[in-house]
Amino acid sequence: MVCDPFMAGDPFRKGTLIRTVPPVVPRRTVRGELLSRSALCAVMLGLGSALPAPASLAADLPQERERQMGVVKKKTPPDSIRPDSAAAVVEAPNRGLQTREELGVIASPNGQSPERVAVLAGGVWLTDFEGWVDRIDPEADQVIGTTRSMTRASHIVGNDGTVWIDNGSVGFVSRIDPATGAVIDSVEIGWAIHDIALAGDELWVLSSGRAGGQLHIVSGSAIVYHQEFPGIEPTSLVIDGNTVWAHESFEGRVYRLDARARTATAVIDFGVFRYEDGGLVTGAGSVWVALASLGAIARIDAVTNELIGIVELGSYVADVAYGGGWVWAVLPDSDLLVRIHPDSAEVTARIRVLGKPTDVEVG
Repeated sequence: MVCDPFMAGDPFRKGTLIRTVPPVVPRRTVRGELLSRSALCAVMLGLGSALPAPASLAADLPQERERQMGVVKKKTPPDSIRPDSAAAVVEAPNRGLQTREELGVIASPNGQSPERVAVLAGGVWLTDFEGWVDRIDPEADQVIGTTRSMTRASHIVGNDGTVWIDNGSVGFVSRIDPATGAVIDSVEIGWAIHDIALAGDELWVLSSGRAGGQLHIVSGSAIVYHQEFPGIEPTSLVIDGNTVWAHESFEGRVYRLDARARTATAVIDFGVFRYEDGGLVTGAGSVWVALASLGAIARIDAVTNELIGIVELGSYVADVAYGGGWVWAVLPDSDLLVRIHPDSAEVTARIRVLGKPTDVEVG
């Protein structure tokens, strides 16, 4: 699904969700009608461009960086890259460009510009810059519920039983009943929130603090755990089972934590890749970390905790996701959704999308 906040020359299309399917043989070919019952991915299109990055920055990594990382640049074409050569820097090929056809438009009842999208609790959930949270039935392609948040919802996570949003700038998290759309609980964190993730019934919250970052764990309507990180400030996290991965971009590190013990078990130091803020996701036995302005994705072995490769994409990476056996990344400066094979780290498709994509969700 593609969220299109603005279509030039057509003000009535502002604040819409566009249903798309991958470029495969459809079930039906009626214009404006859903051609496949399940969308492969959802792409969020933001207003304007993301932070600009120098052209081809990822393609001009200094040799010293490559030596420190132990990276060997392959001269062979992508077709010859073997699965066991994933540690190589893989150049994004200029082939496989695919265009998605617009198959239908779902209008937001609030007419606001969408910001985040999530596939959870049996539906597609959409947040906007004005604090509205819409629930969309993916089968009927209709908005079936709307919830008003206190302010802009920066992130949205959940499962079949609950949905959480955060109002990042004002420091609140709110729990929504997915059946009714009612706000059940609102918990004050007190600091600007960077990211949220669910571990079972507990919500993990990363925020700023006086002397560094903070971790808050929320259960129900209460904060049940709090920890400060003097001198460091993790800004994104992902939870996979009992393992928590947190990215601290300023120092260029990824922390591995035990969700039950709530302690760090490993630290992966990126060294030369500092100040590269971006999301992260787990999949295919790896952790994939967006190195935003560098225009690349770092790959960490989830078993050995080693940095095993860098996939160069050549353009600002706004978000990364995993699903359907593939790694997906959105490049807002290039208007592209990129598909990456998780074994070979080869870019297998570049899909042109409308606007400036900033968020991707697979479901």
